[in-house]
Amino acid sequence: MVDRSNHGTIRHIDTNTFQRPSEAPRNPVQRQQILIHRDVDVDVDRQGSWHGFSFGTRRHGLWPGYVQIFVGGSPYFYDDGIYYQQYGTDYQEVYPPVGAIIPELPDGAIEIYAGNLVYYYVAGAFYVQHGSGFLIAPTPLGVTVPELPPGAVQVSVNGEVAYQFNGIYYRPVFVSGVTQYMTFMP
Repeated sequence: MVDRSNHGTIRHIDTNTFQRPSEAPRNPVQRQQILIHRDVDVDVDRQGSWHGFSFGTRRHGLWPGYVQIFVGGSPYFYDDGIYYQQYGTDYQEVYPPVGAIIPELPDGAIEIYAGNLVYYYVAGAFYVQHGSGFLIAPTPLGVTVPELPPGAVQVSVNGEVAYQFNGIYYRPVFVSGVTQYMTFMP
């Protein structure tokens, strides 16, 4: 039996106190506060930056090795997961165009199963095997992806938090204790 005669008082008779070690003085100019939110092990050692994709960013030229593709008669330029369209003398980063066919998947593509189809998800685009290449397919609804597309914007749908990207909505869901995102249309 445990003696609890001293429990419930403001101070326990047998309470031990410990002196906190003193901290070295810090130079306030060098002090920075950085807050990073991570769910369990999400984003740890993952490529989530999509090679630095930032919608609307313009470049003066393209790297050697880009591929020119046409979607609905419009020219696009593709380089390892990032799509560009010409804007004057520059090239502007754009969302992956549905209907584009590329020779190989971008780095970091993740297999997603929906019904009897296998999709490859990367940077907000869903690719399917098409001959010897890969076709950007319309986003399937009801599938769960591990990461939001770059540029997804937080919105409220029926009073709940959701994210919108290129006309598709993503609802946060927990899968094995980790936040992932399910596609849906309100």
